[in-house]
Amino acid sequence: MEILGYSTDKLLVEARDASPEWELGPTASANPSEDSADTALQRMCRLQVGTRDPPMTEGEADGIERHEIRTALPSMHPTDLNEVVKYLERKIEIAEQMGLSLDGRAKLRAVMRVRVDNFRLEFGNDPPVWVTPMQVRLKDDARPVRAQPRRYSPNDRAFLDRHTAALLAHGLVYKNHRSR
Repeated sequence: MEILGYSTDKLLVEARDASPEWELGPTASANPSEDSADTALQRMCRLQVGTRDPPMTEGEADGIERHEIRTALPSMHPTDLNEVVKYLERKIEIAEQMGLSLDGRAKLRAVMRVRVDNFRLEFGNDPPVWVTPMQVRLKDDARPVRAQPRRYSPNDRAFLDRHTAALLAHGLVYKNHRSR
């Protein structure tokens, strides 16, 4: 946002000046005529909370405090570079067993040494990676084609299921219930 000329601090100060409290959840006033329709932000927040918090029976909900079962951010574990290096070394050994050449091994180790801080063993509260936006350029005579869904092996499907579950658990993606 700073690139676009916005200051987060200035926006927060202006929001606080406009109203010291902002209610994003459902509210019920004493006078029903004062209640207005939910905003789009309220509906979106309600959907996110509904997908993150599993439904519980009343007995289960009474024994668990809400702040204990859900946090706003992914867990903050410091990245141990030694563990990352050991993991990457094991992967290089596996690649060697599968036929990686000596030249390929040297290149792979060089990349690993230079970019070791870019690798993670699990998701965390790291800042997003900055990449240039992808630009799609269609040819002048391009026609849309309906493609068949891909077929994945059981191992690939299991990996994709685990990876997607991890992304959902850390709030990095969300389910789109309106997709076709």
